[in-house]
Amino acid sequence: MPFSSRHFYQFSGIHSLLIGLLPFFLPVLLWNRDASLGEIAAFIATTGIGFIVTLWCWDRLRFQQRWGLIVSLSLLSELLLVTALAWDENVLFLTVLALLNGAYNCFYWSTQRAIFSDITSDENTGNTFGNFQILVVILLKLGILIGGYLLESQGMLSVLLLSISICSVAWLPFGKWRLIKLQNTTVAPPLSLKHIIAFKDQKQSRLIFLIDGLFLFLESYFWVLSLYFLAQQSFLRLGVIVVLLTLLLSVLFYFIKVRIDRINPQRIYALAVVLYASSWLLRGQLSEITNTPLLYVTIITI
Repeated sequence: MPFSSRHFYQFSGIHSLLIGLLPFFLPVLLWNRDASLGEIAAFIATTGIGFIVTLWCWDRLRFQQRWGLIVSLSLLSELLLVTALAWDENVLFLTVLALLNGAYNCFYWSTQRAIFSDITSDENTGNTFGNFQILVVILLKLGILIGGYLLESQGMLSVLLLSISICSVAWLPFGKWRLIKLQNTTVAPPLSLKHIIAFKDQKQSRLIFLIDGLFLFLESYFWVLSLYFLAQQSFLRLGVIVVLLTLLLSVLFYFIKVRIDRINPQRIYALAVVLYASSWLLRGQLSEITNTPLLYVTIITI
């Protein structure tokens, strides 16, 4: 049977909840374990290595249409990531944790994008993505609130037990995914290093992603850490701030999800670049703002 929107929202919803429970707090947890900014940066880089290595395996499982195994590995890698955080820290702690984080990100993001591509067309991309973002906002932020509360009051073990329970329940419907096939009649063969190095298109995608990678590196963890400091180093307060901020995002997606497919994509891209650059200029001013209302207005604007 082919993928459907139901499969996409099931997969995205479960993992959004799981990410909110703990992986979202990773940079804060590392900081509280006395990791330096340099060590956190090395953690992010090692996560990238874990992602790339895992992607080689994921790509071959995708070609074989092993979606049941892919989904099972996405749940397993998330549980291993949470379990690793319960270890006593040692020399290999950050390395092992980063590689597991990379593996989980690979199985989650790559699978999500493959399903999204398979169920959308030029006519419904914006609407499907808008619905997806609204779903993510609700479940991810619910996970962040629950995770923040548990980490603040109960500790790591409670998050681990809850993650195990959610993964166990989620595996029941996901176990049937072994019967699913891509709708596309031709499944692209696995990529090789030669194909990746030689990749080129008319839209300068490789250059765009290389430039964006630097900002994604900085934003993915250090922005969460910055908000943690602004939240007076409270897990629960950080969760509340993030939830309130992203409620605005869900409202925005509700209004644009139907309209976005009617707008010239080049104009959208140009506007996105300008807004993203402006957000980084505002980030650079946060440390100089002492007025609390103005500080939160600036964060909302970013």
